[in-house]
Order: sequence, then structure tokens, then C-alpha cells
Amino acid sequence: FENGGVANEGDPISFTITVNPSAQVDQPIDLVFCNGDTSSVVAFTSQNIVGDNTYSWTNSNTSIGLSSSGDGVVPSFTATNLTTAPIVATITVTPTSEINSKTCPGEDKTFTITINPTAQVDKPTDQVVCNAEDVSVVFNTQNTLGSTSYSWTSDIEIGAGLSGNDNMNFTATNSTTAPVEATITVTPEFEFDGKVCDGEDEIFTITVNPTAQVDKPSDLVVCTGAITSVIEFTTLNTGGVPSYTWTNNTSSIGLSSSGADNIPAFTATNLTTEPVVATITVIPLFEYDGKVCAGEDKTFTITVNPTVQVNALVDEYITSGQTSSLVNISSNTNNVTFDWTAVADPGITGLSNSSGTSTLSIPSETLFNTGSEPLEVTYTIHPILDSPIDCPVDPVTYKVIVNPIPSIISIEDKVVCDQQLTSIIFISGNSGGDITYNWTSSIEIGAGLSGVGDMDFTAVNTSTEPVVSTITVTPSFENGGVANEGDPISFTIT
Repeated sequence: FENGGVANEGDPISFTITVNPSAQVDQPIDLVFCNGDTSSVVAFTSQNIVGDNTYSWTNSNTSIGLSSSGDGVVPSFTATNLTTAPIVATITVTPTSEINSKTCPGEDKTFTITINPTAQVDKPTDQVVCNAEDVSVVFNTQNTLGSTSYSWTSDIEIGAGLSGNDNMNFTATNSTTAPVEATITVTPEFEFDGKVCDGEDEIFTITVNPTAQVDKPSDLVVCTGAITSVIEFTTLNTGGVPSYTWTNNTSSIGLSSSGADNIPAFTATNLTTEPVVATITVIPLFEYDGKVCAGEDKTFTITVNPTVQVNALVDEYITSGQTSSLVNISSNTNNVTFDWTAVADPGITGLSNSSGTSTLSIPSETLFNTGSEPLEVTYTIHPILDSPIDCPVDPVTYKVIVNPIPSIISIEDKVVCDQQLTSIIFISGNSGGDITYNWTSSIEIGAGLSGVGDMDFTAVNTSTEPVVSTITVTPSFENGGVANEGDPISFTIT
């Protein structure tokens, strides 16, 4: 104390001033949860070791499922995100420290709680594809701001495998004859800020139609003018609707150039001299669930045989005992042979070949006619085309006509008077041709020394004694331009 220049000290006293530290909270780490997760409790810590540390916090986004504020720990809550993108809540923590009844605030700390959306994948459209078709399935999502990946499984193998990741790109496979349906289950995963969240599976189907197939039709051979049967196509495919288109490379058989489904009955046509072969190409189609798949072509042929004609043959006339000509049989159509049969009239002898098969000729024959009129050997010729089927053809006939050896009925010797009208008529046992008679007389008796045909004359004898003439008559037979003479006969006219 100082007064008037005089200072003095009294007894000292003591007291304390305590300076509390600022309240402090350790920086919490940012948290990421998936929609639907149950969060962990967020407990705060401090570096202050003396006093009573308390915390209050606020939440900037209550849509995550956490209240807007609280004291103490951030409690566990069900993370909520009903959007398609991550949502972030900022948590502000205010620490308070109380020592000796003195409460001191501290600096706020902030951290974030991010709630990722549920992973999501758009349901792919069911597909129907063809065997060997390239297939691409691109998965899409409504989620944003993060990355979505996909894993998938297939209940059967259709070329893609039984499982995989991300989009599907493969060549469809179906080695059966019916559609196969694979059920594909797609599982989405959403990742943001290191947190991977699952989502609900989506299921779709990929149906792989089989390759369309048609059984190869058998080649067909028909005759011109025939009405064909309907050609029905068949397939091993089942479970869908098969159909067919076809083309015909030639219109000259009476069938149109193209068509759909079965080939209708038609009248086969061939105006040529050779078989006409049409190549039919059949394209199979298979339809299931609106998807039409084509298959491998099959071809077969329809052969229309021509009408086979036999080139004309001229009948041959021969005389009994002569040899007929070897006859070549021909046709304007290639690859034709001939079957023939020979039938001789009764009275013909010498026929040694009564038939021929797959031949081009009729052999010569030495034939005898034991009758009195022309007799025939009739050859009936059937043309045979080299073909799996026989087509109706009218047979052709060819004849060898065997003329008989002419004969004349014997004539009795005659005795007449000088100046008597005399008539001698020659008679033959033959018929069926032209018969003539040539005669000669050994002496002149009024008829001349020779003649043709019957004898009609006035007998002459200028002598005083009977005269005798020997008449020799030779018969001649002509038929079909072939003539022959028979044995002569002789008689006398006195």
C-alpha cells in the first residue's frame, strides 16, 4: 500500500484461475451404406482426457433415414435411398467439454453419410432367335452417378455359357429339332465410393429356334401326260410351324417356276424326244413365337419321260424258203431298246427266234410257207426307255409276209379235132396274190408256141396223121412286189 510516499506490504493471499481446453472431437470418417442397410452406431471420440466431453450433431438430409439432430452418438438406423443415385447427408458434430462446472465449446467437425441406391437393372425383353444367329443383350439401369455391373446365369446352354458378367454377346446354339428356352437371371451391382450394393434380380428368356429342316424328297420319274401326286414335304422339326418355299429350274414339265408349301399335283409334260429333268430346290422355314428361321436347301429332281416313238418299219415280203432281212429298230429318243415277240401264222415253219429283249434288231429268219396263200410272221415291238419306270407306249407291229410256192392243178391230156375250138383253163391251188401262167407248146397246133394265161385257140392239123404237142405250164405267184415261179406241169394236146 502506498500513501504520502510511504509504502508497505500486507500478508499475501492465493487463488487459482483454471483455463479449460477447447472442447474437441476427433474427425469422424465418412460412411457409405446401401439402401436398406442397418448402419453402425457412430460414436465420437476426443483427445481431451479431463472433463466431461459431450457431443451434439445435426443431419443435413433426413431422407437417409436419420433424424435431423441428436446428442451423443449417432444411433444405428436403416439406411434409406428411394432414388436412383447416391444421396449424401452432412453430419455436423459440435463437441462440448465441461471441467469444474465450466462448459467450453469446441470446433465443429463434419463428415458425410452416403446412402447408395439399390442396384437396379431394367428387365430385358424376352427374345426369340434362330440357331447360329448372333445375339446381343445390353443391360441397362436407371441408376446414375455410380457404376452398375451385372452378372447373369442361364439355366441351359444356348451358346453363351451358363454364367457370365456384363452384357451378353454370343452366337445362339440349338442342336435339337425343337425350340429351346433359356431362363436368364440378371443380378445388378451398384458401386459408389467403394461401396458395392446388390439389387433385385431380373429374369427374362431367350428362346433359340432350331434350324429349319426339310427331309430330302425322293427323286421322281413320271410319264408325260401323267397326273402327279401331291409332293408333301416333311420335317423333323417340332414345337413350331414349318413351312416351305420351292423353285423349279424349268417350266417345260408343266410345273410352275416357284411356289410355297407342298407341290400340287400337275399334268407332267414333255414335248421333246428326250427325258426332261427339272431340279426342284426346297427351302425350309420354321416359325415359333413370331420368329421365322430358314434352313438348308434340299434339292431333288422330277424327270418327265417323253412319249417314245419307233421309227417306221416297212413290212417285208419274201418267198417260202427265202431268208428275211435283219431289221434294225430305232427311235428318235436316245437310250431306247426294244422288246419284241414274233407270232407266226399256222403253216409257217423255220421261225427260230420268237422273242427278243433289250435289243435293237430283229434277226433274219429262213421261213417256209407250207400253205397255199401268203402267211405272216407278226413282230410286236415294245420300245423300252432306259428309265426307272415304264411309260405306256402303243406297240408297233412289223410283218414278214411269206408268199407260198405257186402250184398248178394238173391237166389231163386232151385229144381234139382239127379246127376244133379248144379252151384250156389253168387252175392253181394258191390264193392271196396274183397268179399268172406261162406256157409253151412243143409244136404249133394253132395256139402258138408260147403264151401267158389260159389257152383259147382253134386246133390245127394240116397233116394226115394225129400230131401231139406237149404243153408245159409254169405258174407264177406275185404278192407285195415279190414274185416267184412254181414247178411246171406238162400235158399233151393231140
